[in-house]
Amino acid sequence: MPGIRAYVDALLAGATVIPLGRRAGRQVRETAMRWRLRAADAVYVWVAAREAVPLCTLDREIERYASGACQIIEP
Repeated sequence: MPGIRAYVDALLAGATVIPLGRRAGRQVRETAMRWRLRAADAVYVWVAAREAVPLCTLDREIERYASGACQIIEP
């Protein structure tokens, strides 16, 4: 487990925490409804759009439905 913990710590070292309060929750809900996404997928799309960064995913459903919301790239 120490190797896993070190790996996760390294991943999170450069991470930015984006709180999802009520306002963000409403915006994510709107994203989900507009782009016909599952809730978790809508969070990813909303964050990518909010931060103006590409969303890196292999999920074809997100690519199919949300390509108008944010730039989507493959790893």
